[in-house]
Amino acid sequence: MEATMDSNLDPSICSADDTATMTPRVPLRRPRIRKSRGRGLRTTKGCITCRKRHLKCDEVKPICGPCARKDKLCDYATPASRSVNPPAPDKENTEAVAATGTPQPVLAAEEEPHIPRGSGPGPVTDEHTEPIDVSWPTSGAISTLPNTDLLDHSSANDLVSNHSPVAYQHSYLSPSNASFAAVQWFGLLASDAARDSPHLANHPHFRSTQILTFDHSGAEGSEEPSSLQRATQVLDSPHASNATYGSADVSSTLDEEKIWQSPKAIELLPAEQTLFEHFVHQVCPWIDLFDTTTQFSTFVAHLAIHNAGLMNAILGLASRHLALNPRLDNENMPNKEEAALQYYYQTLHYVQKAMQYSSYKTSLELLATTLIISAYEMLDNSTNDWERHLEGVFLIQRSQTIHGECGGLHSAVWWAWLCQDIWAAFREKRKTLTFWVPQKPLSSLLPHELAMRSIYITAKVISYCADVSTKENIQSRIDEGMRLCTMLDDWRRHLTIEFTPLPLGPRDRAKCFRPIWIRPAAFGVAMQFFNVSNLLLLAHEPSLGGLDEFIERQSVIKRCIDDIGGIAMTLTDNASSLMSSQALFIAGMFTQDTQTRWAIVELLDLCRDRTGWPTRSLGNELQHIWERHGPLTGSPAG
Repeated sequence: MEATMDSNLDPSICSADDTATMTPRVPLRRPRIRKSRGRGLRTTKGCITCRKRHLKCDEVKPICGPCARKDKLCDYATPASRSVNPPAPDKENTEAVAATGTPQPVLAAEEEPHIPRGSGPGPVTDEHTEPIDVSWPTSGAISTLPNTDLLDHSSANDLVSNHSPVAYQHSYLSPSNASFAAVQWFGLLASDAARDSPHLANHPHFRSTQILTFDHSGAEGSEEPSSLQRATQVLDSPHASNATYGSADVSSTLDEEKIWQSPKAIELLPAEQTLFEHFVHQVCPWIDLFDTTTQFSTFVAHLAIHNAGLMNAILGLASRHLALNPRLDNENMPNKEEAALQYYYQTLHYVQKAMQYSSYKTSLELLATTLIISAYEMLDNSTNDWERHLEGVFLIQRSQTIHGECGGLHSAVWWAWLCQDIWAAFREKRKTLTFWVPQKPLSSLLPHELAMRSIYITAKVISYCADVSTKENIQSRIDEGMRLCTMLDDWRRHLTIEFTPLPLGPRDRAKCFRPIWIRPAAFGVAMQFFNVSNLLLLAHEPSLGGLDEFIERQSVIKRCIDDIGGIAMTLTDNASSLMSSQALFIAGMFTQDTQTRWAIVELLDLCRDRTGWPTRSLGNELQHIWERHGPLTGSPAG
């Protein structure tokens, strides 16, 4: 099922014989005399790590390309240890550091003209180039990325351009620019917060750079800041503010981490402890749905104990989830929505200060924070902001070469992000953002990896559906549809016994769907999305088979709807209900039978009661869709 690279050669490339017949003879050039290694080729400007490893350093700061690709500590020699007469710093970069207090990423000379000057959305211009359109990278740009064997060149050039607020440049997506990607994401986060809270624009702490701060008063009526607030403000001290990368105060990544990390465990107030436990027990399960190592409920929870930015993001998401699910609030906490906003802005405050450290921009703490904030936007039903932050998380992952097979927290974040992007892409009728291609064959996958592969295939099918069929591309659409059908068939053939339904006792025969019980719940969701992929593919793949093929497709569609509904009847846990409701909604769009429609609405309402998501009922939205195609008949009773 693996996607293959396009093997067509550039038509401009000709054979030796063709070149001899087409190109006139040109005079030979004078050969260039190569300098000896002792006279010009050796450089002392590279990082210490590359010199010790005997590698060519691209001299990108603060983290060079080879160190970023191998996850090595990138350390440049201090000015005192370098040779005399070091090159003068770039004037423009020096001015940027002086104005913002944040060191800007320095690129190699060949990459310099491609750096977008702004960090906000919209077209970006450069004094050396034409205005950059808001578009995705071309195939030529993508070919410059490292690890090109992981990229789907056949689909990367087809990525949607109308919905992206950021100009994605090949230099921007390079691992050597991980810091720039993090700054870009934070620019989106801060500008959205400023726009959504205009009353804060006149706040004395509101900066012209659209960075927000928070109220420094303590919680629960106390004027003394809490342990979390003190940890959030620790980077406000003059010592921390002056400890920028490369200064005398910060000599290594480990020294940086001692500044932006809390040396002591953050002590939570009783209300904060309740929110933290709610995150671990109620929110993490749906983030960790496809992760058997439960990175968010275990590893991320431990990371947050020593990182105020991550802890604030966790408490903000927990507050927002409790506000949507009052029945889960056993403590009857007041003002949960206000608390969610407070923690959200405290997250902004901390991230703003921590962004001056290069080690933070590529840290696991920031990566987990970005995913949690994206989940916050998802629960907050803010479609535009959620779209923008999904793209921001994508940039950070792409810049660090994070994908679904890299393991650990990196992989967990990638899959949780993909689950979010699938739904957002479907709702916005756009392509999914990823163009990563799995390298593991289906035969080598463990059962939980097979479940995740189903989600990946759905992402590719949604991207296929976002394309518009024309007379010119009808054959290519048929070929691509056949390729996706082959992927689905291969996946089904490799299913293990864990995906087989378990036996159930007698059930109410009056129900529209026959219950299908698959354990664990993540495997049931995987089977639902396998059927979703089939539904979407049948609806968008061109048909040349006439009436017989039409009837066959209708039969397959009916079977897929029955399987999605039957599995949904047994997925009664909160973790799986969120994604199960998405599969039910898509199945409902294809449903023609009135009784089946009402059964889907009932299941959607049950999912919403369990999860509190989305804020607007998907069942009501389905009814509006059905009414546009004809009046509804019958009743919920059938």
